[in-house]
Amino acid sequence: MRGRTSMIRCALAILTLLALSPTLRPIALTITKDARVQELAPLAGTLLVDGAVAEPAAATALLRRGVARVVVGLETLRGVGDLAAIVAAVGGDRVVFSLDLRHGRPVVQAGLQGLAASDAESLAVRAIEAGAGAVLVLDLGRVGTGGGVDLRLLALLRRALGSTELLAGGGVRTRRDLDRMRDVGCDGALVASALHAGEIGAADVAALGADPQSDANASR
Repeated sequence: MRGRTSMIRCALAILTLLALSPTLRPIALTITKDARVQELAPLAGTLLVDGAVAEPAAATALLRRGVARVVVGLETLRGVGDLAAIVAAVGGDRVVFSLDLRHGRPVVQAGLQGLAASDAESLAVRAIEAGAGAVLVLDLGRVGTGGGVDLRLLALLRRALGSTELLAGGGVRTRRDLDRMRDVGCDGALVASALHAGEIGAADVAALGADPQSDANASR
């Protein structure tokens, strides 16, 4: 790790994306609505925005406001070609695909119910084939639980996605959780409750930065 990535949602809950790989840029901010994008854009680092983007026009509008990358969530997509259309419009390096799950099962809209029975690995691979430059695994059923992320799934995704940037969140509680995520090849961890509760602090972030790169990341 070489820094810290802060993420802010419009409800003013502070989330932080801790970089577990030196390839991840140090600072980014995320909100779910674009009202504050211009206010946040001048801040140093990379600005990512999760604004319920489901079509190219919405992604383009956010990028014009100073956003570096847009988060496109599985739960907001309405058709199988939506992600590819967004990538074609703005470029894959500007798109982070959020693999939205609930207790391991895909969260999809009515028009994509055919994907509800798909496994997470195949959906992530399809997102990369569509051109997304990164995958964010977010299990909504684990958010705020402190139960940790699904390490087995992260390991599967790391192997399936190769060197594609892999981020994850939902249930991260301790520094040990961060170590385990890094060791299975995760590039960044989305953290909220553990920071608010003081279970992960500045000393943990500094210690992560001082640790040698994990074998999983070093091999990529």
